[in-house]
Amino acid sequence: MIYLLLLSFSVFYLYFLDQVITKRYSERFILSLPVFFMLVIVSGTQLGVGTDYFTYYKMYSDELLLDRFYMSKEYFFYFFSKLLSYLNFSAQSIFICYAFFTFSFVFISFSYIEKNTRIRFFWLFVIFFITTGFFHNQMNLLRQYLAAAFLFSSVVFLFNGKYIRFLILATFAISSHPSAIIVLLFFPFLFVKRVGKNWFFTAYFTSTLAYISIIPFFIDSFVSILFPQYSFYLDSSRSQGHSVFTYVTKLYFIPVYLFCLYFIYKNWILFKHNTFLLKLMLVWSLTSSIYLLGLHYGISDRVYHYFLIFNIVPFSIYFSYCRHGVKSIFIFAYLLLPYLAKVTFLAKAEYLYKSWVF
Repeated sequence: MIYLLLLSFSVFYLYFLDQVITKRYSERFILSLPVFFMLVIVSGTQLGVGTDYFTYYKMYSDELLLDRFYMSKEYFFYFFSKLLSYLNFSAQSIFICYAFFTFSFVFISFSYIEKNTRIRFFWLFVIFFITTGFFHNQMNLLRQYLAAAFLFSSVVFLFNGKYIRFLILATFAISSHPSAIIVLLFFPFLFVKRVGKNWFFTAYFTSTLAYISIIPFFIDSFVSILFPQYSFYLDSSRSQGHSVFTYVTKLYFIPVYLFCLYFIYKNWILFKHNTFLLKLMLVWSLTSSIYLLGLHYGISDRVYHYFLIFNIVPFSIYFSYCRHGVKSIFIFAYLLLPYLAKVTFLAKAEYLYKSWVF
């Protein structure tokens, strides 16, 4: 219930903000802070949500367990935990601070995207909340989702020529979770000078084919060379391939993905000069099917978490540029239904909320 209340408040507040109070993105960013703090409060005051909650509590108070993060080069978590401990903060402060940092960079990224495109902050947030699972998953995968937020923001700063900020955030991301370096492999596509009309369809179908039938043959070597500290996963039960039914909620979105690709193709004149938007779409096209690696290696799901937030791009483009009518209402309802199911009668793990406050 708390998730539905949070979504309802956020949607109505941001819509009112967008349509009635101000059209200026800079003012809208400041006035959107009540939604930001609601996200931080709900996430930061969780109690036992997900599988790692009590593990973080244990690591916070156990020097030997915490030292493992230093050894695995996860310096951000190590030193930040040391700082909180030095200040005599409780272990719960980890969740509050990580939520604050994560959503700070998410909101900053949304503001920059709105500044450089016609995509509204309102649609970025709504699509982010109901389709990516980012808000829910970050309550469990703290370190990885902070790294994902750092990386997403670094893309935005890179586009705006803020190279120092890009390097700082990329460094923070890797120090939050070393596997974040995988995402940097896709960054060269942000330097493409011109994106063609047919690129997205080509990138989407080619990458999908590669994730199913080509890349799995190289995963063993890739992990052993770049991430030897994670190589033991390859022989563990967590590396076992998942059934296709595991990804039914992801496969569910494919028709809308294809429709959005067609919408962009059909209305190319609206997008062809917006380089930033096209580059974001290109990264999404290349990574949106990466979860299919999980059919061969279950642990590869962790890689997909870095790219989840890019799923906001095609949906947000459609709702920001389309003529709102019966078709757009139907598509929005189609996207919303799985989320409603996850937080009600199918609620479990990160979608089943408990708090020590309310």
